[in-house]
Amino acid sequence: MYQIKTESNKYYNIDNDNNIIRLDMKDFQPSNKWKLIGFVKILPFNNLSTIINIDRLLDCDIKFKNGKGKYLLIDLDHGTTRQWGDRITRIEKL
Repeated sequence: MYQIKTESNKYYNIDNDNNIIRLDMKDFQPSNKWKLIGFVKILPFNNLSTIINIDRLLDCDIKFKNGKGKYLLIDLDHGTTRQWGDRITRIEKL
């Protein structure tokens, strides 16, 4: 299991089946339909990298020198692939 934090100070857990679990809502029940696909790195000129596995980010510096996150999360929410706008600022294995 992993925990991620975003720039807007929201926390999420990612379980072993890649389900995303919100931690800021009481009684949040995972539906098994909100899944982590991976992460993309923000490159110069608003380009994005290919999708990166969460394990590859554990040992990386995930913030720019100004403190902003270098990575965005890609998820699958009830069949729709989305790219988050809220950058990731911390990833840790629980």
